[in-house]
Amino acid sequence: MKKLFSLLGAILLLTAGFSYAQERTGELNGTVVDDTAVPLPGVTVEARSPSLIGIGVTVTNEAGRYRLIKLPPGNYTITFKLPGFNTLRREGILIRLGSAVRINAEISPVTVEEEITIIGQSPLVDIRKSSSTFEITKEMFSKLPKGRNFSSVVTSISGVNDESELEGISMDGASSSENVFFIDGVDTTGMYDGTSGQRVMFEFIEEVQVKSSGYEAQFGGSMGGVINVVTRSGGNEFHGEVLLYSMSDKLNGESRPTLRRALYDSSSFEYIAYPEDDWNRYEVGFALGGYLIKDKLWFFGAYLPRFELTKRTTYFEPDVEIQKQFTMSEQWHHASFKLTYQPISALRLSASWNT
Repeated sequence: MKKLFSLLGAILLLTAGFSYAQERTGELNGTVVDDTAVPLPGVTVEARSPSLIGIGVTVTNEAGRYRLIKLPPGNYTITFKLPGFNTLRREGILIRLGSAVRINAEISPVTVEEEITIIGQSPLVDIRKSSSTFEITKEMFSKLPKGRNFSSVVTSISGVNDESELEGISMDGASSSENVFFIDGVDTTGMYDGTSGQRVMFEFIEEVQVKSSGYEAQFGGSMGGVINVVTRSGGNEFHGEVLLYSMSDKLNGESRPTLRRALYDSSSFEYIAYPEDDWNRYEVGFALGGYLIKDKLWFFGAYLPRFELTKRTTYFEPDVEIQKQFTMSEQWHHASFKLTYQPISALRLSASWNT
């Protein structure tokens, strides 16, 4: 029994180290001073966001510096409090995947305490890191041309090209087999071709991060780019949606004619428009997120099956009156489920499943 517990402990440590190494959160830091630029120790700094379970809290040190780590990507409100000083509230602070946002604050002493609110976006440039990083949020998905898989939006970034023949993407001149893919901290890179081994629909994704150069040593297995995906989670409010997506050959234009040698006269050529298949594709499903225990246990679940029907009419030579229709029906079942649990303020656990 002792050996069994030792083995389970070793597996837990290895798994924890692996998950910790992947970027799934952001960071907030800065310095708090008074109106004479003197650093203020003991200032309570609170971070609130719909994407964060509970409240992130820290206190400035003797140099007035503070640091909040492991913050899930999202829109934050930061509050600075110290007895005898104005309470300062900063709203609209955007924390992105893998970013370190610096927010400095100045609060002044008052005889009657009041609260000051500043609404503004956080800086988009992280001066502490040398990596070339681009984040694509779920709000941006609806504004970008894309396919159904998350990798289709990556080509909108400078230096990233589609390698359609290899079913992959090229970053900064590297081949498609030299990239690394992570989904919720798990490496899903295909062992043989270097493409993503997991297809995640856009409706299941919170944010996609792309690193094309200058990234950290923890991604040393990549010579091209690093694509990091974080799936959606629940919250302290219930939210749901019905998902519908449809495509058809009726939405395509006329096929372009092709020049070929005439079948019964080898000395002449002709233009012919080959008949196309009749096909319909539709996806219908749902998504639901919320909480099982408020400020403790969140959940998100989604199911989006895809159905495709293709019909092909074939004419048999030389009697064109003889024809037959062939039909092919295909199905794909896409689903995502995620649990986020925070038993204590210093520990956050999550488990996700995608198919």
